[in-house]
Amino acid sequence: MQTKEFKAVLLGAYGWENLGDDALMTAYVNVLKDHCGIEDIAVQAYHSSYVKRLCPGVSIFDRESTGKISCQLLVYGGGTQFYSFERTRKCLKNKISAFLQSSVKQKLKTVRNVFEKHTRKPSTVKSSIPIFNAMKTCAVGIGIGPFVAGSSEVDNTRRKLKEMDYISVRDPLSASWCTTWQIPFQEYTDICFDPVILNLKLPSETRHNPVKRTGFIIRDWRHTREGMKIPASIREAVKFLRKNDDLPAYFSFCANTDKRWISNLTTDRESLYIWRPMQMNLNDYLINLSTCDVIVTQRYHGLIFAAMQGIPVIAAGVDPKLIKGAEAVGLDDYIWYPPFSFKDLIRLIEQVRYHKDDISDRVRMKTADLAQTAQNMINHFVSYAETEVF
Repeated sequence: MQTKEFKAVLLGAYGWENLGDDALMTAYVNVLKDHCGIEDIAVQAYHSSYVKRLCPGVSIFDRESTGKISCQLLVYGGGTQFYSFERTRKCLKNKISAFLQSSVKQKLKTVRNVFEKHTRKPSTVKSSIPIFNAMKTCAVGIGIGPFVAGSSEVDNTRRKLKEMDYISVRDPLSASWCTTWQIPFQEYTDICFDPVILNLKLPSETRHNPVKRTGFIIRDWRHTREGMKIPASIREAVKFLRKNDDLPAYFSFCANTDKRWISNLTTDRESLYIWRPMQMNLNDYLINLSTCDVIVTQRYHGLIFAAMQGIPVIAAGVDPKLIKGAEAVGLDDYIWYPPFSFKDLIRLIEQVRYHKDDISDRVRMKTADLAQTAQNMINHFVSYAETEVF
């Protein structure tokens, strides 16, 4: 079995053209390359075509790679890497439900795959994941949870974290899981709060837009039934806003997973900005957010990048990390909670506009503090790596 050797290997949900994960990947590559040349870094990514554009010089392998990968440092680089939701958890009940709801063609394909899996000889079975041999394994600024009680992901995550040599987490929710499992950790924040590590050129002052423009950072949410109601409420809110001299715009951070939203918005010829990493960089895309005087976000990194520009943000409380993120930047009074009615959303937008100057000053102060916390996290991790690894 072939063995590839690197100084550092970076793991995450990279390569799906997701702006948040692309930003995390870029940030952690920037941290690592200062301590082990770019040619000694490997990144696990689903699709490599654009990763080389964002992180030129790194080696890339996908989850289907076979063989052994040897490294001095294996890094889980940020993001929510361990979680489960009721509708998408890995359990027999959900697999059976998905099978029964699939087409006849898909049912036949599933049956054939299961049959082949259990009848072919062991010698012909190809490993679906690479085998890592690391001197030290670290998780830096990761998110943990939420979990469905009793799901297999709970035990799998606890076991994997207990085997790690170094862990830092991004929020209190993640910290609580480590505390419950009696796993040593450091609590910091998301690395993307540090504009320096991402080479971001954000406006030094919040733009005072002469027109009302609400930006909606969208997401095809399939994890919970309540969250699946959000698109209809947003579309209803947009109709109302347009009647009141608002010029709404939509933002997709991931074309691969926002297909339903994008299809509907394209058909209706809505103003839509899509993250295209083969055609743009982070600065090119994020400057579009500054054209909005209010942002409503279904994505965690949408909250971060809007708040860093001093834009008042309303977080959809569909995911615990969004709620924690809103609290962290001082926007806990402006969270859109279930049942996600459009009337509640309109009320929040009107409140935010009325207080937008105060909110803008507040979030700028909070994100400045979080930028320092992110830098402290980087320094602590680098100190550990230099002492224990490099």
